[in-house]
Amino acid sequence: MPLFGLAVLVRESPEKAAAVAAAASAISLSGPKSTAKGSRPEALFRAYYAMNAARRLSRAKDPEKALEREKLYFALHQKAQKLRMHSAKATESMVALHGPILSWHHGHPKEPRPNHLAADGHNFDTRRGVPQLTGALPGELPNCTCYWGPPIPGAPELR
Repeated sequence: MPLFGLAVLVRESPEKAAAVAAAASAISLSGPKSTAKGSRPEALFRAYYAMNAARRLSRAKDPEKALEREKLYFALHQKAQKLRMHSAKATESMVALHGPILSWHHGHPKEPRPNHLAADGHNFDTRRGVPQLTGALPGELPNCTCYWGPPIPGAPELR
């Protein structure tokens, strides 16, 4: 869908499309690019961000304000990328210690996520990817204090 939007923008105003593409690429091409082995493909997250940034910038009534706002969005995008990378590296080290089956432990923050609280004490198989119940690995989401542990014998498994 965003690609279609950019194609329409190019047909309507090639000059504006070029400016939007330049602004979006200047924002989206900076920042860390390395990923941990086995982590989610950061290139897809970066491409998705760049397409949405281009869409937001093309629809802006005040380009200067929109670009400043987009810089804030990019800072949030980079923070999320660092959390994903950290979580992937921590998962890899736990897998090296305990094998592919790990247990989920809730970190008890001030405002717990109900799904993370429900996952507390359950085992999950890292070979299957992210558990569907939680939607993320332990510690991957902002303000998440969940962590991994060795597998708990007889504990139910997250799917």
